[in-house]
Amino acid sequence: MSLFSRKVPDEPGVSGTVRRRLRKLSEGNILVIDAPDISLRLARQISDAKPAAVVNVSAFTTGRVPNYGPQLLAEQGIVLLEGIGEDAVSQVRDGKSGRVYEDDLYVGKQLVGSGRQVTVGYAESEFVHAQADLAERMGDLADNFAAHASAEAPLLLDGLGVPDVEEGIRGRKVVIVGPGEGAAKTLHDLRNFIAEFSPVLIGVDSGADTVRKAKHTPTIVIATPTLVEEETLLCGAKLIVPAATDGTAEGLERLEQLDVQGVTFPALTESATDLAFILAGHLEAEMVVNVGDPVDLETLLDDASDPALPSAVLARLKVGGRLVDGSVVASLYRIDRSGFGVAWAILVALVAIAAIVVVVGSTGDGSFAENLATSWSSFTDWISGLWS
Repeated sequence: MSLFSRKVPDEPGVSGTVRRRLRKLSEGNILVIDAPDISLRLARQISDAKPAAVVNVSAFTTGRVPNYGPQLLAEQGIVLLEGIGEDAVSQVRDGKSGRVYEDDLYVGKQLVGSGRQVTVGYAESEFVHAQADLAERMGDLADNFAAHASAEAPLLLDGLGVPDVEEGIRGRKVVIVGPGEGAAKTLHDLRNFIAEFSPVLIGVDSGADTVRKAKHTPTIVIATPTLVEEETLLCGAKLIVPAATDGTAEGLERLEQLDVQGVTFPALTESATDLAFILAGHLEAEMVVNVGDPVDLETLLDDASDPALPSAVLARLKVGGRLVDGSVVASLYRIDRSGFGVAWAILVALVAIAAIVVVVGSTGDGSFAENLATSWSSFTDWISGLWS
C-alpha cells in the first residue's frame, strides 16, 4: 500500500487518497463516483483496482433493475457508502486525504457528507427486492402488450385505417424524423445519405419543422396541426393527422384556416411517431431510418408501466429488420481520420479531380474555364461535407 493510502493512526474507519476518476484509482484509495444501479462491468473494473472504499453519490441499487455489482464489491471487503448527495461531492477534491467512518465521509478533518453503508446482506436483500419488482413490472407490461396487440390487430396486420399515400414508399428508403432531442444534429449528419438516396422524408410533429429548417422538404408530415409551424404545413407535403378510432382529430380547423388538405389516420395510439412506423411498414419501405428517440431495453425498464409503450414496440416490430437508427447510418458516412482513412480520401479526391478535368470541357454551356469553376465549386462542397 502506498504512503498516501495508509490508515491514519487512532482514527476509526477506512482512510485513503480520494479519487474522482477510475483511471487514477489504485490500491487503498477511496473512489467517489455517481453510479446509480452500478453495473457488474463497472464493479469489476473497480474491484480490480482494489480500493479501500467506494462512495456513491447515488444508490448502488435504486430498485429499477436487479444489479449484482454492489454484491461483488461488498464481498471483496470494499467499504461501500451510498447516497451522500451532490452537495457533498462538490466539496471533494481529487488527491485529498479522505476517510469513511460508518455512514460518514470526511475529507481531511471535515465531515462533507453522510449516507448509508452497504453490507453484503443489504446488497443481497436489495437485489431480491429489485428482482421481484422487475418481474411485477414486466408482468404488467405483458398484459398491456397483449391487450393492445389484440385491439390493434386489424391495423397492424391488415393495415385497416392506413391512409392512401400516393407518394411512393414501397421499395424506397424512408427517414422518419421525430421530435426527439438531438434529431436536428442526426439529420444534419445524414445529409450525405439523403443526397445519395433521396429517401422519403417523414416529419413527425415538431420533427417536421426540423426537416424544413434543415433545408429539406418533408414528403409526408404526420402531426397534430397545432404542433407544427405554419410554414411547414404550407410546404407541399402530404399531411396526415392522427385521429381517434371514431375519426375525430385535433387541429383540423387549422388546416381549414390555411386552406390545406389533410387526411386522418385513426388508431388507438396517440403517438404520431408510432403511426409513421406503421405507415412505412405497411407500405413496405426498403429501409426505415429513425431520427429520434429509440425504443430499447432501457426504455422497457424505465417505462414498463407506461400504457403507450406496447404501441411503440409493436409499431417498430411492424418495420422489423428494416429499422435502423439514424446515428448508425450517419456513422457510415464519416471519414476515418486515421492515416489510412485520410490517404483513401485523398486518393478519391485526386481521382475525382482528374475526372473533372477530363469531362468539364464537354459539359455545360459556358467556356472551359467557366465549366471548370462550376464543377470545382460543386466538388469542394462535396469534400467539405465529408469532413464536417
